[in-house]
Amino acid sequence: MSKWQTEKFKAPPGKFRVIGVDTFEGPFADYPIAVVDTLAEAQELVKIHGGEMNPVYAYDDTGKLVAQAGSY
Repeated sequence: MSKWQTEKFKAPPGKFRVIGVDTFEGPFADYPIAVVDTLAEAQELVKIHGGEMNPVYAYDDTGKLVAQAGSY
């Protein structure tokens, strides 16, 4: 992952960013779902929103992928 991508997905300090991907528009058409306080909240949102043709990812405040669900 490039530095630009890491910065784009990085959550604010102490938080987690949940992002979905619109696979019908293209693999780089991502959209924000939420910024939450805990990993458990992020994992729950990923689980709820992820599905077939709707991948969802959660990143921590360093830009590290911490949860994912769904498929392309």
